[in-house]
Amino acid sequence: MTDEKQEKLTEMVDGFCDEYLNDEYRQISHEIIEEMAKGKSVYFKRGKLEVWAGAVIYAVCQIYSLFDESDEVQVTRRDIFNYFNTDQSAVLKKAVNLRNIYNLDDKFSPDNVQKSDYTELEDILNANIMNHDFGDSYPVGDENMTVEDYQKVIDDYEQKFGEIYFKENEGYFWLIHETRPYMQCLLDQAHLLWENGEREKAIDQFKYMLKLNPNDNQGVRDTLLPNLLELNRLDEAEDLYLKYEEDSSASWKFGKLLLDIKSNASFDEIEMQYQKCIKSNPHVVAYLLGKKRLPDRMPYFYGIGDENEAVFYVMLSADAWHSDMKSMKVLMRLSEK
Repeated sequence: MTDEKQEKLTEMVDGFCDEYLNDEYRQISHEIIEEMAKGKSVYFKRGKLEVWAGAVIYAVCQIYSLFDESDEVQVTRRDIFNYFNTDQSAVLKKAVNLRNIYNLDDKFSPDNVQKSDYTELEDILNANIMNHDFGDSYPVGDENMTVEDYQKVIDDYEQKFGEIYFKENEGYFWLIHETRPYMQCLLDQAHLLWENGEREKAIDQFKYMLKLNPNDNQGVRDTLLPNLLELNRLDEAEDLYLKYEEDSSASWKFGKLLLDIKSNASFDEIEMQYQKCIKSNPHVVAYLLGKKRLPDRMPYFYGIGDENEAVFYVMLSADAWHSDMKSMKVLMRLSEK
């Protein structure tokens, strides 16, 4: 059965290469499919072959920068989605997984053929980011960077990607491998804007990031919600909460509690939400009320319901709570019941 599916997958890829690519990329696609077939788990046994074929082609195009208008081989992302009649999100996710699981960027490095289209930009970022990482962990910003320093890197990326790139991929940033350093720079700069008192610009940037990547792999909403609440932009805070209502984290549960208090919900509603918060994480209230001392730095990792999660939430949200005496009094009253 696997052999039949591999043969069918190869035929699909060949059809696309006949129309859009050349024999060089056809051969690379074949090698990727063979890598997939050799694994302990042959992923293309499950799911639609059209999606897997689109993902193979998409991964090749990413690795070799074939979406760049300056390349002699011209192909667009829309060509892939239309040819295989597939959902854009499904193809993007599988392409990212293929590159990570099979280490395709190293095995099929474009450096063996030509200089990667993003190497120069990655060098720029490397000069400013201490821990350059395109995987699931995030690069850490250099504490000496200014808003202007970040803006230079951001401008370089935006110029390189181009307007069409943003239009075609809005909503799927971070799923696309080369967008991650750009997204991280946006996040680091937005935090710095907020710290510098440029609150409106910071809010706008956080919102822009969620427009580019509504899946919010970077946890932008965990910062944006308390910021909106601190500024008493309650309608916007409610819209954001409802957009991610299924989020079960302490950040979202306690964010809703603060929103309810500030919005003058009934005490019964507030008390009900408080119980959900305590069930979600029993450690948060002690830190908010100053009964426990916060550590000097943000934890690197946390688990749902543990003390590190409480520290993470309170460090991001303490100002939103402490700037509102009414909310603190209500929280104190609830904690004493």
